[in-house]
Amino acid sequence: MAPFSDVDLMFLTLDRRSPGTEQCVEAMLHLLWDLKLKVGHSIRSIDELMALATAT
Repeated sequence: MAPFSDVDLMFLTLDRRSPGTEQCVEAMLHLLWDLKLKVGHSIRSIDELMALATAT
């Protein structure tokens, strides 16, 4: 996802656009950024992940 990041994360969710999901991901990312980590990340729903997996 991000070639020069320290950590690459993909947050897999049932519904990418729910406010609770966004808040949870934000909190996790802020914690990692506070630890001075360079984080590459994506947020994907199961449907989005399956579409990406079958596209290649």
